[in-house]
Amino acid sequence: MANNFDLDTRIIDYWLFENNLNAGRNGNDLTGSGSPTYNSATPMEGSYSLELERSDLQYAYRNDADLSAGFPLKNGDTTKKGMIAVHFKSENATAIYQLIITKAAANPRSFQLHISDAGDLEIWWGYAGANYETWTIVALPTLTTHYHVGVIFDGVAKTATVRLYDYNAATVNTYTHTFTNELLATTNPFYISKSTASGNYFDGIIDEVVVAVGDWTVHEIDQIRQGIFDADVCWGHDTSVAETNIRNFTGNWTGTALISGSGDAEELHFDIGEYEESETWNIGARRVKITLDKYASGYGTPTVEYKNGATQVACEADSWHAYTGPFVCSGWIKVRVECN
Repeated sequence: MANNFDLDTRIIDYWLFENNLNAGRNGNDLTGSGSPTYNSATPMEGSYSLELERSDLQYAYRNDADLSAGFPLKNGDTTKKGMIAVHFKSENATAIYQLIITKAAANPRSFQLHISDAGDLEIWWGYAGANYETWTIVALPTLTTHYHVGVIFDGVAKTATVRLYDYNAATVNTYTHTFTNELLATTNPFYISKSTASGNYFDGIIDEVVVAVGDWTVHEIDQIRQGIFDADVCWGHDTSVAETNIRNFTGNWTGTALISGSGDAEELHFDIGEYEESETWNIGARRVKITLDKYASGYGTPTVEYKNGATQVACEADSWHAYTGPFVCSGWIKVRVECN
């Protein structure tokens, strides 16, 4: 199964490396240096992966001025919020610096994801000229293992969340960090396997790089890794189905119904005429299916309705629509469950 990024407007671009460096969405095709190749023997998704040889100084890049509008951390970006996801597997068992994804130079610094010379997965967070903060996320158990990493970052709020899957151990972990300084957006190129400042090239396999803006969840990163990310998205909180926007009733809903249980065991209990309404939530322009009806229990027949709009104001001003199946959301959604 393959990911479907077509209707999710948060995704600025992605690269599948299917025997080329072409971008999948907004024309951000990369330029290769050192003649990188494509490996059909060990693809991490699709039929090919990008193979980079450190000894041949191989990398791929796109200059900042050529990046499409809205690209995160492009010069002039003031929001500095988004997500980067990538499959990687080093073929070098020696603990040396290996740059994975960067938008960095010696001066000014910006974002850099790399393997350190101690064998750790790290982020360098540039904030003022050549200054940067180091977040040592975790020591990689085996350098030559296939990993998938997703980084959710907010450069203004100074926060980052990393979701790391180890294919050898079949384990997934989440790491969070708060930096001291605001992340810089610079004129540095977008690089795979290099930075302007360094020749610490990656030595191994890279596949399916995804760059996005806006708010993201670790569940969405999991779906990208699993190849099941789709425009047809569930909105609810049942982990037995593949959802990308998991919202508990407690703390996120208001109304007159009784909420029992917690987490995945939550249920709404209604008497006739009682209801619950969700907060207004930005999930992006995409097809949506709602899973909340399976939680409605009690007397009468619960009905599910929704509001939809391109902005929060437009969504709240919208009239209620009966939910009868998946629909195309304009960006914002509000859901109501009522017992008639």
